[in-house]
Amino acid sequence: MFQYCGRSMKSIEIEEDTILYNMHCDANKKGKSIVSVRASEVVDFSSQYGSSEALSYTAENIIGPPAIFPRTGDNAYSYQLYFFNSFIEFRVETRIIPLLLRVYEVYNPGAIVKVFCYCYETKKWVVMWKGEPQILFPDKSHCFSIDIHGIDFLTDFYRLEFHHKHLNYFCEIDGLILYGEERYSPCFFSNYGFPGSLNLTRTQKYIGCSIEETSFSKEIAQTLSSFSILPDEVVTMILSYLDLQSLCTTARVSKRFYKLCYDPVLFQDLNLQLYWHLVDANAMKSLQSRLSSLKKLNMAWCGGQGRITSQDFIKTGFIVFTDFKTFCEEIPEVGAFTFRGCSNINGLNEVINAISKYLKHSLKTLDLWRATNVSCRGVKDLAECINLVELDLGWCYQIDPSCGCIRQLVTHCPKLKKLFLTAVRTITNSELDAIAMNCPEMEQLDILGTSEYNVASVKNLLECCKNMKLLDISYSASEVKMSVSTLQTTFPSVKIKCSLPYNVNEYYS
Repeated sequence: MFQYCGRSMKSIEIEEDTILYNMHCDANKKGKSIVSVRASEVVDFSSQYGSSEALSYTAENIIGPPAIFPRTGDNAYSYQLYFFNSFIEFRVETRIIPLLLRVYEVYNPGAIVKVFCYCYETKKWVVMWKGEPQILFPDKSHCFSIDIHGIDFLTDFYRLEFHHKHLNYFCEIDGLILYGEERYSPCFFSNYGFPGSLNLTRTQKYIGCSIEETSFSKEIAQTLSSFSILPDEVVTMILSYLDLQSLCTTARVSKRFYKLCYDPVLFQDLNLQLYWHLVDANAMKSLQSRLSSLKKLNMAWCGGQGRITSQDFIKTGFIVFTDFKTFCEEIPEVGAFTFRGCSNINGLNEVINAISKYLKHSLKTLDLWRATNVSCRGVKDLAECINLVELDLGWCYQIDPSCGCIRQLVTHCPKLKKLFLTAVRTITNSELDAIAMNCPEMEQLDILGTSEYNVASVKNLLECCKNMKLLDISYSASEVKMSVSTLQTTFPSVKIKCSLPYNVNEYYS
């Protein structure tokens, strides 16, 4: 529910103008000029709650002046992040030297942990600010404001990173304003293009170095080295505690370390998201020889500014199968797939059918969020995957639970712990009762946007699913909304989320 904070949008405009005036007066004494700019283009983002075909809850809502702030609450005209660790990259109206940033948070504030700007000259991201997430009132709007020091170049390209696992619900951003020094510089304003790939950093050189190129230090005599008496298996176990960057550095110590640091066993679970600003086609190529035992690969956030293309995957061997059926047949032990946001793949039901045939015993996690071509037939096929633990069917509009597909799914998949049925509009008491009866290990259930069930079914669900930790019943029927406090008191170990819609027309009345 939206709340008033005692200030109006007009007061925010006056506050912004006052800040600009004061900064400009101070700068004018030094012969400088200060301007204020807003987001004018969204370049990239890791997640958004809204659909790319709509405006509700999308990243585009950060563009221009705030439409909600200083009001507070869940609002479709804000940018709501869908993941607990996310980013957004955007451009402002003109290139400036950044001095002050204000971001308007209207719901569950306190998630911004890093702010970057892009340097066109060095072709690198530069950290302008970083800090810990804040503990703030979730139902009060907040202006995130930081002074920026040490940036001496013009740029219009920025990035915000979020961490909001500590929050009760996903945060929402209304807009932002950036103050900075205006300075004309032809070399900076000549173009907006990005290079095909960034220059290799020290880490990338370490990743890509070959044994012929590496200059090893003289190895310590075996009798004097305490490490030399350890078998390779023990050293490999010790190395398994290192991150990728540390492994690359350690590989340069000696020939033995080089060999062990390249052991594919250490690269079974490879998380490149941590190095998103370093990973390009060259880094992928250098990693290729180490991935023969790869089981899990996370490349979230990687590939921005054209640093990785589909051809790079093919050339480096990251894709070796021409069709999904062959892939499933050749690698039957795959445990997780994500088709998140794949709304343009027409054959997803056939893909699911192949999964249910060839991976039905190994598959544990499947993400089909906004894979809008998934139908009831695909859900029924998934019932064959009896070891499923986590399944996301959020915003799959073609799924109609009245055919019995959800009930069939939960009946045959008793190991389910996380099930997302976000905006599957016709979830009824029958589906909730089936989950309660067949999925005793359920820990997280999202049935946001459904109003066909009653309080009795919710209570029965929570009584049967003893391990439940999080239940999202936002935008439910009035009866359910009014019972949230009672349910929370009865089941204190369960976090019950119930965001309420806000009529924006009231705001402008």
